[in-house]
Amino acid sequence: MISYPRLYVKNKEDILLQIIRNEREYKTFLKIDEFRRCLIDDITNYHIWKKGEAPYNQENILFGIKVNYYEAFTS
Repeated sequence: MISYPRLYVKNKEDILLQIIRNEREYKTFLKIDEFRRCLIDDITNYHIWKKGEAPYNQENILFGIKVNYYEAFTS
């Protein structure tokens, strides 16, 4: 099985967002403690993250977005 490194983008506050490209990455992301993760699945949450307006602590929250949403929201 081929494994690729995780892919991330940053917002203006340098908060990382993982681009989830396949089912394996998705399952791994979901294993993280539910209080420490935020799966972005709508355009409103994506824009809040991108603008750096979300009330989060950089060290405590991990953001992720499926690649098809990321492509749709950035086109």
